Formats: sequence, structure tokens, C-alpha cells
Amino acid sequence: MTMADAEGEARDERGDARAPEALLPLTPGALHILLALAGGERHGYAIMQETTRLSDGAVRLGPGTLYRTLKALLDDGLIAESGERPDPAHDDERRRYYRLTAFGRRVAQAETARLMRLVERAQALPGWEAIRALATLLAPTEAMPLHPATKGVQ
Repeated sequence: MTMADAEGEARDERGDARAPEALLPLTPGALHILLALAGGERHGYAIMQETTRLSDGAVRLGPGTLYRTLKALLDDGLIAESGERPDPAHDDERRRYYRLTAFGRRVAQAETARLMRLVERAQALPGWEAIRALATLLAPTEAMPLHPATKGVQ
């Protein structure tokens, strides 16, 4: 077990006294990483792939952004390095695996709720119906992702 594992487990066991909202808003990269880890632990490259999948290709984290953000999430106790390792015969021993902590899950849920409230408020604004109709016409397809301008956003 690594030191990060021990710290993450201790934080999860005692609970984090901070309110999840104190860490909001999250950067898009941080939120996508937390969402990628919500389905289970992953190594860095798998996190990059899952982030791209979750965003329908709109968000692609480069290695620099990924590892810088992972370090910040580790430091904040939102994720922890996993002590569990796949069989070395089926995996590269140099890979580090990460998992979402209980506090990280609460922060991701708080951020998702914050974004949902923002969308609800935006929908209540005059003129939203026209924007919604336009968004429906421009809905993403396999050939056209929702936000092509955000590809490569770091």
C-alpha cells in the first residue's frame, strides 16, 4: 500500500470535514477525471480514454493536464492511488491506478448538482426556447461532436 493509499483510506474512514461545495467549481478536466473514476479504478491512459468517451470526443486531456490534475486531486483527497494491481502478466507494472474517494464522489455529485441548477436557471431565461430548438437541430452525431471547438481543451 502506498502512502497516498493510506492517506486516502484514512480520509475516507474518518470522513472529510470540508464541505464538498468548498472545492467548487471544478475545472472541466477535474470533473471529467472524477466522472471517469466513478465507474471504478483506472490508470492514466484509461482515464484519458474514458474522458474522451464520456464527452463524445469533446474533451481530450493531454498527458500534462492529466497528470497535473491527478496530482491536485490526490492532494485534495478526491482520489487516491489504488493498492490493487492487476496480474503483472496482463498489465504494465509502471502504471499507477487511481480510485475515487468517498469525499471525491461527494464533490463530483455537488459539482454535477451545481451544473444542473445552472442549466435549469438558463432554461428559465427568456429566449431559451429558441436556443433549445437550435441545440436540438445541432445535436451531436457520430460525424459531428457537440463541441468541436473544445477538442484538445486542457
